[in-house]
Amino acid sequence: WVRRWRALDKSSTAPKRFSALVITLQTGKGVPNGANPQVVLRWSDAGGATWSDERIMAVGRLGETAQTVKFNRLGMTQRFSGSDRIFELSSSDPFKVAILDAEVDVS
Repeated sequence: WVRRWRALDKSSTAPKRFSALVITLQTGKGVPNGANPQVVLRWSDAGGATWSDERIMAVGRLGETAQTVKFNRLGMTQRFSGSDRIFELSSSDPFKVAILDAEVDVS
C-alpha cells in the first residue's frame, strides 16, 4: 500500500524546515507470528519528480496496536521554489494498517 499527501495547506516561496513527522497507526492485527512490519517514508519537494532517500521504521508486532512512529530531521525546502512538500508512506509487509493521524512540525 502507498499513501501520499501534501505536507502543508498551500505552497510557499519561503523556505520551510521540517523538524518531525509523527504518524499514529492502528497496527498489530493480521501480522504473521514473529514478523516485525515496517513502513517506508520518503518525500518530494519537486511535485513527485524526484524523491528523498527512504527512511524505514518498524511499526509494531502482532498485538502492538496504536503505534506512534516519529521521523525526525526531514530537511528544508528551497527558497522561492514554490513547490509543496509531498510525503509518501508505504509498506510491502503483510499487515492490516489504518493511519489515524499525521502531524508535521514545521517552521
